[in-house]
Amino acid sequence: MQQPIAMEVAPEELFNKIQEIIARELGVEVDELQDADVPFSQLGIDPILGRVIVRTISQKLDLKLPEDIFQKTGDVGHLRQHIFDSHAAATTTIATTTAKTTVEDEETRPQPKRNSHAVFPVLIRGNPTKDSRNMFLLPDGSGSAMAYARLTAPAPDCCLYSMHSPFLADPSEYKCTVEDLAAIWARGIQKIQPHGPYTVGGWSAGGYYAFEVMKYLQSEGEVVDKIILIDSPCRTKFETLPLDVVRYLSSHQLMGDQDTNQTPKWLIDHFEVTLRAVERYKPTRMSAIPVKAAPDVYIIWATDAVLPHGGAAQTGLDCGVQVTRFLLEQRIDLGPNGWETLFAGLSKIFIATMPGNHFNIVHKPYTAPTLARKGARSGLN
Repeated sequence: MQQPIAMEVAPEELFNKIQEIIARELGVEVDELQDADVPFSQLGIDPILGRVIVRTISQKLDLKLPEDIFQKTGDVGHLRQHIFDSHAAATTTIATTTAKTTVEDEETRPQPKRNSHAVFPVLIRGNPTKDSRNMFLLPDGSGSAMAYARLTAPAPDCCLYSMHSPFLADPSEYKCTVEDLAAIWARGIQKIQPHGPYTVGGWSAGGYYAFEVMKYLQSEGEVVDKIILIDSPCRTKFETLPLDVVRYLSSHQLMGDQDTNQTPKWLIDHFEVTLRAVERYKPTRMSAIPVKAAPDVYIIWATDAVLPHGGAAQTGLDCGVQVTRFLLEQRIDLGPNGWETLFAGLSKIFIATMPGNHFNIVHKPYTAPTLARKGARSGLN
């Protein structure tokens, strides 16, 4: 019986391959995983994203790990020790019997399906024991909190949180509405901060989620005093981004991170189901509330085109779709672009611009200093 790929390599080489997969799924450099003491929670690996990574490791290396391996080991060093110990045990077993060919024990047997719709915010930056304020950013179409992994804290005393989609492990389960998913995230936010005032925001489709999270919290009697919309084309003016655009950009390594050679399949799968939900999404105006309780709205637009002048027409994509042109070509209108109609005339709207295009503004070299400065100008410090 042929041995699994994982058993055909030395444990050090195996662990290096695992690190490469983790880094690729997180969208970070492998160097960021070299510190043995770095907690997986600090890297944004919660149970949802952990299951996605475990599944990828299984597919790529034919290595079966417990779904909760990242919670059980806690950090890079303990994961390395687990891999070395498991490799040694499996190798010994293979030498004595051909009946067992994978690294599997009782704890790795299929577990009963958990309630995947319970989410908890992922801390990106800050110290919850010291910082006095929080900012919650909702994920883009990827559904991954790690979209914001390269952002710095918006202010010295502010924790930056994001959320993973509960459907990362199985995007086909994403059958609810944008409003329903926003409600799930809002309840997760309340686990960290039970009461307002809140600061919420989001990049791209994350702007839609942020708007609906705001409305949910307001319906609970809470105050959202700031909402930050990062390059988020408003649905009152723009169509849903065609999936063909996502596939084209992915195949040409234009999804933002130039250091990543291949966009993970789970990311494209989650984009697809997100776009289906966005297609059905018809936002309604914020409910009438006292002016003093209305949030200040901060809109940040990227100024650069994804493609050079005339490049969009050469892609074969349908450039008759307004949102395709808006995302790929040089922009002319950098005003509120429809968002003003959703705040019932109650909110002050501030607009800022930053270098970069729609897909790379949350990646180096654009992110940390620029978005931090925009946050500062947005009254966040």
